[in-house]
Amino acid sequence: MWTHLSRLATGGGGGRHLRGPGETQLEMDRRWVRRNIGHVRKALESVEKQRHTQRRNRSEKIKVSLVGYTNAGKSTLFNALTGETVLAEDKLFATLDSTTRKVDLPQKQQILVTDTVGFIKKLPHQLVAAFKATLEEVLEADLLLHIVDVSHPEAEAQIAAVNVVLKELDATDIPMFMVFNKIDRLKSDEELHILQCQYPDALPISAQRGDGIPALIDALAHRFAEHGTDLSLCIPYIEGKVLDLLHKHGIVLDIKYATEAVYVEVRLPNRYLKSVSQFLVSS
Repeated sequence: MWTHLSRLATGGGGGRHLRGPGETQLEMDRRWVRRNIGHVRKALESVEKQRHTQRRNRSEKIKVSLVGYTNAGKSTLFNALTGETVLAEDKLFATLDSTTRKVDLPQKQQILVTDTVGFIKKLPHQLVAAFKATLEEVLEADLLLHIVDVSHPEAEAQIAAVNVVLKELDATDIPMFMVFNKIDRLKSDEELHILQCQYPDALPISAQRGDGIPALIDALAHRFAEHGTDLSLCIPYIEGKVLDLLHKHGIVLDIKYATEAVYVEVRLPNRYLKSVSQFLVSS
């Protein structure tokens, strides 16, 4: 492709060959590049709009994102939790797009779990844009599961690298569970014990063998059982901001539209109860 450019680049025949047809071809190349950049930009905008719509449609569910250093076993854990068969490969950037699936927890709870791209230290600048969409999923999560390959000799350095990325994303205020994966690959219990002394709340698992998965699911169920209070509300249509608050911060369980108001069954974090107290429907 563009073999004429190689001839121009070699300077064959002197500078006089850059005139005439050479200039015309160069302008044609520039137009081709500009036109294709425009197509790519429009395609990216379309993808971004589609993702925004998908996220809006999922806003009523609790969202959990799996994060961690590359090859920590996020996709394997995702498969174990969801029953899916997302590519789980010991390869750099095997997962380049985010995948989200529903997971049923005990007590009829349901959450959305998202598998994301693996983090690395000093991400090359030219790759940042490619990861933007999947990293946005992290920012919208209600909980992060930080997956750590405890069998890796540099596990602690990888934990630190992931924390740096989360800080750069302004995601450090999102609640997080530390999950120690690949415990089946440890040579001794002492290796796990050393890390657990530093991270006493970490959950040890083997996503590959299924060890510790039931305990992780129970921990998630317990976490979200305390997510908020179930309320019955009657919201006048003029109180649009209240409805926005419910959709943004609560879990809408049921909604019915009447002539002058909206009747909503919602699970809302306790810190927002005062904001909606005047709209409570007595049982």
